[in-house]
Amino acid sequence: MKIVIKNKERKRPIKIPVPLSLVTVSLRVSKPLIYRVARKEDDEKLKKILDCINFDLLCRSIKDLKGFKGLNIVEIKEKSGTEIKITV
Repeated sequence: MKIVIKNKERKRPIKIPVPLSLVTVSLRVSKPLIYRVARKEDDEKLKKILDCINFDLLCRSIKDLKGFKGLNIVEIKEKSGTEIKITV
């Protein structure tokens, strides 16, 4: 996966390569940490949102994205000229 950030003020875009395996591992590792923080904060809205997220299904979906190289997941262009693009 590639994250590209373009800005008019910079001549070169910022390119960040992120392996999909790193994304899935970080999701699996961060799940208990996220729940622990939500419990400490006692934020009911955050707890409801976290209960709606199926982290295991999200990890499997990210693994399935490997077959779609070149697919743009996110493409944002602002009026100020800043562009953010996330590509598999």
